[in-house]
Amino acid sequence: MKTSIRWTEFSWNWAYVCSRDGAPCANCYAIKLLRKMGANPFTPWAKDIITPGMNWNPAVTVIHRAHLEVPLHLRDPRVIFVNSLGDTFHDRVPEDAINRAFEVMRLTPRHTYQILTKRPQRMLDYLTAKGPAPDHVWCGTSVGDLAAVDKLDVLVKVPAKVRWISIEPLVGDLAPTPEAYTRLVGLFRQTHWIVLGAESGPRARRMQPDWARKIRDAAREAGVPLFFKQQGMFNQEGVRQETKHFLGFDLLDGVRHMEYPKGFEVPDTLKTKHGGTPTPTQAELPLAAPAIGTPTPTPVPAATFTTNMAIGATPIDTPTRTKAKDPKWIEAGRKAWATRRVNLARKGA
Repeated sequence: MKTSIRWTEFSWNWAYVCSRDGAPCANCYAIKLLRKMGANPFTPWAKDIITPGMNWNPAVTVIHRAHLEVPLHLRDPRVIFVNSLGDTFHDRVPEDAINRAFEVMRLTPRHTYQILTKRPQRMLDYLTAKGPAPDHVWCGTSVGDLAAVDKLDVLVKVPAKVRWISIEPLVGDLAPTPEAYTRLVGLFRQTHWIVLGAESGPRARRMQPDWARKIRDAAREAGVPLFFKQQGMFNQEGVRQETKHFLGFDLLDGVRHMEYPKGFEVPDTLKTKHGGTPTPTQAELPLAAPAIGTPTPTPVPAATFTTNMAIGATPIDTPTRTKAKDPKWIEAGRKAWATRRVNLARKGA
């Protein structure tokens, strides 16, 4: 589905499973969204993913088979974020589901895929065993505070053409000492893209400007493209705003950073998404068009899935409740036809 995330075009969700991993996950947006989906009669499969206490349900893992095939039906090249509402390499995601996802990605080189996981060790183990990620599949991990920086030691070993880091939300200083800053620069040099941003939402924590400046400076020193997404709910002076899209929300010290990995042709839809066009410095990045116009892919072979759903749950391939079968719609239809018959009888009289 289309997404408002500034650095991507499309969100491809098929693994609805995750768990909180440290302080950056305290105000998880996926939990809030899945809770709403669970209350929607047209997405009954999402009902038990989130507990009443607003946390991930460890007893429920939903792998949506139909959603796995979505990229096969997108004709035009897209930049696709993989599993914005889950974690592709969570330990409860079965390997055969990951296999099928990578098969879909290999069949659609016209798209650019952005995988982001909080568990880079499983990603490293998987790609070491199965072979390097295709060139159009970017592999990244999330880092939001100093406690998570060790993940970068794993990420830099992942066999992928593009390794990227999402520092969002940034809720702590990643380089509190000169030694930590030097280490960060060294790790950045072994990656290809950095996304940086603050937390948004009613409970958003403020990102200190100096934290962001250190990331920016380290990226410049390492020669890595930087995408600064947002200031969050606070401007750079620390004043809380009514909306995250306030004037200058995407500027860091007055500069807009909308850089992408070198060699990637940025679609026009991303150049102007929720902001302006790249600055001249960013526009001078060397670009090369990805492969497009590939033949229509063949359907992905069937795979075996293991799904730990709630007791009594039905298969997730087909929604159990549709407009045609939903009692509310059936009753509404009956009332409509009854009213129509009364009106016709009056006209006949």
